[in-house]
Order: sequence, then structure tokens, then C-alpha cells
Amino acid sequence: NYTLHAAYTDLAGNVAEEKSVDEFVVDTTKPQIDIGGVQDQVAYSGDVAPSITYHDINYDNTSAGVSIVGYKHKDSENLQGTHSDDAYGGSYVCDNIVPVKANDDVYTASGTVSDLAGNISNVDIRFSVNRFGSTYIYSDDNTKSLIDQYYTNSPQTVKITEINVSPLDTETISTSLNGDVNTLNKDSDYSVKESNPGWMQYDYEINSDNFKKEGAYSVTLYSEDKGG
Repeated sequence: NYTLHAAYTDLAGNVAEEKSVDEFVVDTTKPQIDIGGVQDQVAYSGDVAPSITYHDINYDNTSAGVSIVGYKHKDSENLQGTHSDDAYGGSYVCDNIVPVKANDDVYTASGTVSDLAGNISNVDIRFSVNRFGSTYIYSDDNTKSLIDQYYTNSPQTVKITEINVSPLDTETISTSLNGDVNTLNKDSDYSVKESNPGWMQYDYEINSDNFKKEGAYSVTLYSEDKGG
């Protein structure tokens, strides 16, 4: 904290009245945000109770925005937790996510906090809850738009990401056109890329040639992990 004092003496030796200006603060430090209980790109099969805490000595209590949102549960109504706030920050502590199949999902925990000096911090991580098997997300915006719009006038490549705690033993992809099921062949009909950024991740690209005919399609992905 700084206080500015002003004093002045002219060439004739006259001394001006000393003035003190109001205190001001120089703050170049960004707020601190910590996400606990989970790590980025890690899949969990046991208890999962994420938390977000934030702190700054000059915390702006009108600025905090924290959330834990599921890919399927965008309204977060499946989560319960406790939020607290004080002069220097606050926290959101989520209860253990209830172990039911509907709560298996890919979640994003994020926080945005600013202080009174205008410093801003942003943090977000993704984690997966996999108590009952794999979770799935659309891998790109084109696939998501295709599903959202439902109708299209040209076949598109469909991209899906599968996330699991354990490596997969087998996977099978099939399409259904107006009720007729067709099992796809790996490498010719679709490709899969395996990676392990912290969780086991499988990125599938289903070729647009599989959707040449007109009609209503559905895609089914079946897999078994090494944990059974």
C-alpha cells in the first residue's frame, strides 16, 4: 500500500502546506485458484469429490465464477456441494458424486476470479467418472452439430472419443439404417487412435462412406475393458 505526500518550497523560501493524498494499492499478482480431489484428464472408478478454492488479498467478491459441469449434465443438477465466501476468496466443495450409472460422465471443473486491481485468473480441467464402464463424447464440433441438427444433405465423418480407467480388450462399432444393422470393419470402415494422457482414450473416426444411403442412422459402440 502506498500513500503519496506532497511538499513544496519556492525560491523565496516559502514553505507550502504539506498535503497527503489518499492511499492507493499496487497489485500485480493474479488470484490463486486450486482444483482439488481430481486431476486433469484422469478417469476415476471410486469416490470422486472435486473442489475449487480461490484466494486473493484484494479479492473482488463480485467476480468469482466457479462450476463443475458434466458433458451430459450441463445443468449440474446431479451434483451436490457447499459454497462458501469470505473477504479473501471462497470455495466450492462438491460431495462425492453419487455412484449411479447416470452420473458416469466427463466433467469440466472451471474457475474464473478477478481482484480489485483487475488481475484475472482462469483454470479449467476435465476429468471422467467411470464406475460403470466407458464414457463417450463427440470429438469435434462437426459431429456435435450433425447430432444437434439431426438432418444433413451430405454424409459426414463421425468422430467419437471413448474414455475409460482401464485399457480396452475389444471394441465393436455398428451402424443401423432404418433398422438394418451393419457391423463395421476396423481400418476400412473406421479408424481408432489410442492414447493415454492420464486416462485411457480412444478416438474413433467413422468414415462418411458408411452413411451414403438416405435414411435415419444410429451408431452403436460396444467395448469391454481389461477389468471386465
